Amino acid sequence: MSKSVLYLCPSFPYPADNGGKAVFINHINFLKNNGFSIHSVFLDVDNYAQNIKSVDIESKGFESIDVFSRKIPRIKNIASIIKSIYYFIFDAKPRAFIARYNPELQEFVRLKITNFKYDYIIFDHFTALSFIDDFEILKCYNSIYIAHNFEAKVIADQSRNIANPVYKLIYYIEYLKTKQIEKQILDKIFKTITISSTDKNELSKFYGSFKIENISEIIPLKSQLWSFVHSKTILFVGGTDYYPNYEAVDWIVKVLMPALNKIDNKVTCMIVGNSENYKYKHLSPNVFFPGRIDDNELEKLYCSSNIFISPVILGSGIKVKVLTALSYGIPILCTKESLNGIDYLTELNNIIFERKYLEKSIGDILDLLNDEDKQLKLSSLIKEIIKEHLNTVNNQWSLNEG
Repeated sequence: MSKSVLYLCPSFPYPADNGGKAVFINHINFLKNNGFSIHSVFLDVDNYAQNIKSVDIESKGFESIDVFSRKIPRIKNIASIIKSIYYFIFDAKPRAFIARYNPELQEFVRLKITNFKYDYIIFDHFTALSFIDDFEILKCYNSIYIAHNFEAKVIADQSRNIANPVYKLIYYIEYLKTKQIEKQILDKIFKTITISSTDKNELSKFYGSFKIENISEIIPLKSQLWSFVHSKTILFVGGTDYYPNYEAVDWIVKVLMPALNKIDNKVTCMIVGNSENYKYKHLSPNVFFPGRIDDNELEKLYCSSNIFISPVILGSGIKVKVLTALSYGIPILCTKESLNGIDYLTELNNIIFERKYLEKSIGDILDLLNDEDKQLKLSSLIKEIIKEHLNTVNNQWSLNEG
């Protein structure tokens, strides 16, 4: 008889148009592969569910699906700004929780937990804990928290890079709220699963000992895979509305591409993702910003660009953009920070570059761009590593059921 899971997800994960949604779908698939019966509750913060046919979702293999909408609107006008300020001042919970507040959802989840005997209750992501109004309930059931990030560290990183003293204070208050909630969760939850070994180690050092297990995130190889094309195209995927991506894009535009183009002006770079807030697109003529594109167009870029780079050095958690690139078998070059927690890539020292050594980084990138044989060998090696480690990771999602 299959084990049952109440799966609580703070986003409607279809279509998988960003890293978080891709991870949610990945976890759902691993649970299904291990024979779990999944009863899902989604919060549709972006109103995607209304555009997806219910039959399409039901075909994904869920036992049941319930979808709720957010009650607190996005900041668009003076009324929503006033509401946001009110909640920020008078609510002890962090902004990410407030944005997902829905009393009907909380009541629904409470009844689900207390009235049905689920083998596990899974909170996939920090904000999924906004679905309950009393953390004491976590002590009474086999509750599992899947930590995508060290949440307090993410806020702290953002705060360090803000000069405005008012905004800095706001982020500091947000950091204190997040730290308090994160500590409560880790203290009361039955078990925490991290998807990055780096986060496992840092959370333990910061908050003390608690029941924690790391299951490395890995995305299976796609049906459409990378193949060599005679061009010199670099690909980066990441919206600049997330500060670690903004900082990385800024480095690409202002430092990397000008240095590359001085040596070879045929090298181009595609930066995919929402970049409306990035004001310096004009500084490098060989950098192109197509914005958000549909999955088919993005797949074409993964399969036809020469290399994927991730110069990200900030933020916490595993970099899903890197996992997605690996799943297409595209040759990659990344900072060591971008590879944090992807333990199965430790043997690939040749894919790491350090931004502080710009001349060497430029040489490594051009060397790979100009060598078809090296690109093909690296792609083959990446595909072999994914295949080798996939079964191990999949089996870990049995949740020790044997």
